[in-house]
Amino acid sequence: MAAGTRTEISGTSLAISAGSGALGVGLAGKAGQLGGIAVDAAISVASTAAKGEDVTIGGTVVDVVAGQGASKGMASFIKQGDAHKVASRQANRLERIGNKPGARDAQKARAESAGPAVKRSVDQKSAQAGVVGSGVGSAAERARQEQQKKDDRTR
Repeated sequence: MAAGTRTEISGTSLAISAGSGALGVGLAGKAGQLGGIAVDAAISVASTAAKGEDVTIGGTVVDVVAGQGASKGMASFIKQGDAHKVASRQANRLERIGNKPGARDAQKARAESAGPAVKRSVDQKSAQAGVVGSGVGSAAERARQEQQKKDDRTR
């Protein structure tokens, strides 16, 4: 936080943020790109209204853009990492083994779950980053609006 910025956090505000964040992470994995944007916008509006704050188009856009940007950035970062590359190679190997003729049931089961597990991991981590990014965007937008109100009063 910037020096001199005062922030008050209530238990209710914290619970609403945690709940909407968890909901967003869960729904983000189920929705496509446009669906994800719609889910982000709906969560932003609901979360803002539940906190008793004014819902604005600008605030919602900031939430969605910041969330989507953080989510995509994190997904890209994860996919470039060594750990993800190793996990992808391991999943690929398990899929090749499970798809061979004569593969045992356990090998087939591992083959069916390995690839989706790696993808889910990336989706979940990037959705979590999106929630954090959206929160940061919201906080920055509120701070900007408060500063603008102060500036308007001093004029």
